[in-house]
Parts: sequence; structure tokens; C-alpha cells
Amino acid sequence: MATLAARSWAVEQLIEAADTARALASAQDVVVSHERILGSDHPRTFLARNLFGRAHLIAGRLDEAAEQLEASLTHAVRVLGPAHPTALILRFHLAAAYHAAGRLDRSIALYTENIAHSTTVFGPDAHETLNFRSGLAEAHLSAGHFADAIEVFEALLPAYVRALGNDHLDAFLCLHKLARAYGAAGRADAAVPLLRKNLDDALRTFGNDHPVTLACRNNLAEIYEATGLSADAVRLGEANLVERLRVLGPEHPDTLVTRHNLACAMDTAGQRAEATTLFEMNSADFQRILGSDHPLTMLTRGGLANVYSMAGRRDEAIAINEATLRDRIRVLGPDHPHTRHARNNLADAVAVSQPLQAIPLFEANLVATARELGMDHPDSLMCRHNLAAAYIAAGRLDVGLAHLQENLADRLRILGPDHHATMASRDLLAAAHRSAGHLDMAIELFETNLSEYHRALPRSPRLRSTRAALADTLRAAGRFAEAIALYETNISSEQELDPTDTSTARSINGLALAYHATGRFAEAAELFENLYQHVTLAVGPDHPLAGEVRESLAAAQRANEAGRQL
Repeated sequence: MATLAARSWAVEQLIEAADTARALASAQDVVVSHERILGSDHPRTFLARNLFGRAHLIAGRLDEAAEQLEASLTHAVRVLGPAHPTALILRFHLAAAYHAAGRLDRSIALYTENIAHSTTVFGPDAHETLNFRSGLAEAHLSAGHFADAIEVFEALLPAYVRALGNDHLDAFLCLHKLARAYGAAGRADAAVPLLRKNLDDALRTFGNDHPVTLACRNNLAEIYEATGLSADAVRLGEANLVERLRVLGPEHPDTLVTRHNLACAMDTAGQRAEATTLFEMNSADFQRILGSDHPLTMLTRGGLANVYSMAGRRDEAIAINEATLRDRIRVLGPDHPHTRHARNNLADAVAVSQPLQAIPLFEANLVATARELGMDHPDSLMCRHNLAAAYIAAGRLDVGLAHLQENLADRLRILGPDHHATMASRDLLAAAHRSAGHLDMAIELFETNLSEYHRALPRSPRLRSTRAALADTLRAAGRFAEAIALYETNISSEQELDPTDTSTARSINGLALAYHATGRFAEAAELFENLYQHVTLAVGPDHPLAGEVRESLAAAQRANEAGRQL
């Protein structure tokens, strides 16, 4: 018996270390040994089967994990009853498998059932019951039920502290899960202080290189990146990667995930060359360590495709996204959340140069997402936003404007005015009005958004891009003095030009055009020439931004030669 317990403990360690191949093989051996020695109906045999299901889960074999756990739970309930502690453990991990597989309704139902049984067997404040409630809140969060998730986490946090103490691991985890829920709901003002406190407490309690501290730092970096504080996200991500490499080594999945998150933050911060290098490293390492079909491998391939697309490497981006979508459908099925994200990534890459061809992809994704999650889920709102953007890019302005106005109203209602997605909707609606020639309406919307960014997200890079878009619109309306003031503010907020930062480069381009339109020809020509040299050196002459600046420079030179303004 002691030998069986030791072997089961060894499988737990392999699962914790994400050593997938050895975990699967060892877990299968442990199941066979338990069935031979204890019989198929023994509670410890059921727990051995639970280990086998969990090993499939960390290997990314989600359907097989669910099948293993479903069979084990059915058998355990028949033999032991639905409220037996072993049945509760099996049901908990099956709910987690459903969650990972995107089957959120079934996950929520199982967590709810477990909470009822656990409350009766152990009591409402027992550690087991609290953990089941935490799982339910996480499933609500993934389903976009932000208010439900926050309500559960807010009640759970004092219950964990009361039952286990402030410094218990689960109290730490509950605090950062609550902060993540605030962040997902657009409440950055509530999320960031909680995560900062979480990190400070983890440093005090566990030390700098404890896994809990690393997780806290990673979560704070994620919320910084999600709310536009990309420079802070990069700083924390770099520090966390150094610690992950030192503590876990370069090939541990948690190290690779940290590197993926750092690459995302660098991409958001405009550090595209560095982000591309990290994504390329991660894509190769994930494939070598976890295999091409693991969800994390496909996730990092999507990130690589995105930076390729932003760098003008459209064909490579489309090829990667097409392959990833095929793999997602084969491994996870057509309606899994990761499959829908892969389809969205492909549509985004196609839409850059072929928006008409992207529209059916966006429409199919919206139908699949709304069917699974409802039209008000944040993922559905994102799909509607992207579909509207494709209509605008394809020149179908009336359809795009109608979609955008409806989506902005829904995001205001569901996410609130301070959420970064709500502001993104207003920015896109303003740009669509500008494309349709409705300059006064576009100016009004951009001015509203600029004010909202100053109030709610003053450090977001989107503030500068919105200011640049407002300046462009004012210039198009002939309001050159106002446009020049905004362009100059945007440029002066950067100490040094980063040519890959499109908001700064476009501000310089717009300022040069405004100078030229107001007769400041020499200043305009100097700006155009300097900007073109910077941009071509950084991203190459074939990048869309380089082409845009080259056209402006050529037009300025022609106008100078003709002795007239643009």
C-alpha cells in the first residue's frame, strides 16, 4: 500500500512539473497496479484514475481527459454515492477539464453540484467547499459572467482568510483571481492595487523566487498589459522571466508561458523586433517540448503570426494562422474557444489586404461564439467589433457603421465606459465616420474618447493613438492649428522616436502634412525625410508604414517643385 501511495505521489510531482510524457506513462501504470491490488471499486483506485485524467489534461489532450474523468465519476457515484469525498474530487477535476475544453455550461453545473454536496458533507466554510466555489467563480469568469465571478470571489476572500489565514496559498490565489476578475470587467482601478498588494505580500511571505511570487508578478504584468500599461508590463515580465529561468530552467512550461506573456507585452509596447524574437524562440521550444498539438504550442504560434502580420509579413502570417486553425479544429473541434480565437486571428491577417475575403471568416466566428456564449459575452462583442472593422475596410460603410454603433452601445451597457474594449469601439466608430466624410461626428467621438483615456487610462498607449487620430481628423477638416498642437503634444511625449511605434510615426507624418498645408515647407520636408530614414531602417522599405511615408514625401517634393501646397 505504501508503495502505491509513493507511486501516486510521484505522478503528482510529474503533473506539477508538467512532465507530460512521463506523467501519462506513470499514471497509466499506477492505475493498472491499483486495479490489480485493490480492485476496480476501491476509492484509491478511483483517485489513481483521476491522476490519469489529469495527466491527459496537462498534456493538452482535453477530450481524452474529459472521457477518462467522466467514466471514473460515473463509476464512483454508482459505487460510493454522489457525495462521497472521492466523488467530489473526481467531479471537481471533471469540471476543470470541461472548463479547459470550453464546455463552460457543464463546468458550471458540476461545480454547483459539488458545492451543494460539499456544504452538506463538510460545511460551508470547509477548505474543500471554498475550493469548489473558487472553481465555479473561475468558470463564470471564462463565461463572461463578470458580476457573478466577482460576487463569488469577494465572498470567498474573507472566508479563505477566516478559515486558513492571510498567508495561506489559497488566500493569495483567491486575491489575485479576484483582481483578474476586476481587470476582465474593466475595473483596472480595483485590479491593480490588489495585485500590487498580492505581490508585496508574496515577497514578504514566500520570498522572491517562490512559485507563488512568480505567479503574482506574472498576473500583475498581465493586467498592466491588458489595461495599456505596457511599459510596466514589460518591466515586470523581464524580471519574472529572469527568475523563472533561474528557478525552473529554460524548458519548464511556466518559463515558456512567462516568455510568451513578455512577448505579448513587448508587442503591445511597440517593441516588435524583440517580441518577434521571443515568439520565434517560444514557438520552436513549445513544439519541441510539448509537441505541435499542445494548446500552448498553438497559442504561441498565433502570437508569432500576429507580429509577422504587423511587420508586413502577411503571407507568412496567413500561412501560420491557416495551419494553426486546421490543428485547432482537428485537436479541439470547431467550436472550442481556442479554435474560435485561431479563426479570428486568421481573419485578422486576411483582413489587412483582403477585407472582403475576411468577412465570411468573421461572420462564421461570430455565429459560433454567440451560439456557445451568447451575443453579450465579451468574446462575442470582440467578434462583432472585428466584423464591423472588416466591413469598414471593405468599403461597406453603412453596414459597418450600423454594427459599430450597436456594439458600442452594448459594450457601454455590459462592460462600462472605463473598459478598454469600450474605448476601442468608440475609436473605430469615430474612424468609420471619418471615412464616411462625417468629420464633425468623428471629431466629437475622438474628443470624447481622448477625455475618457485621460480620466480612466491615462498611461495607456491608446491615448496617444487616439490623440493622433483626432489630429488627423482635425487636419482633414482644415482645422490645422488644433491638429498641429495635438501632433506636437504626441511627439513631445516621446523622448526618442521609436520607428516601429505607429502612433508616433503617424503623428510625425501628419504634422509634416499639416506644416506643408500651412506653408511651412522646409519644416515639412525635413520631417518627411528624417521619418522615412528612421522607418525604412527599422522595418524595411516594404512595410506599409514606410510606403505611407514614402508617398507623403514624394507628394511634398512634387508640390515643392510645382511651387504649390499639397
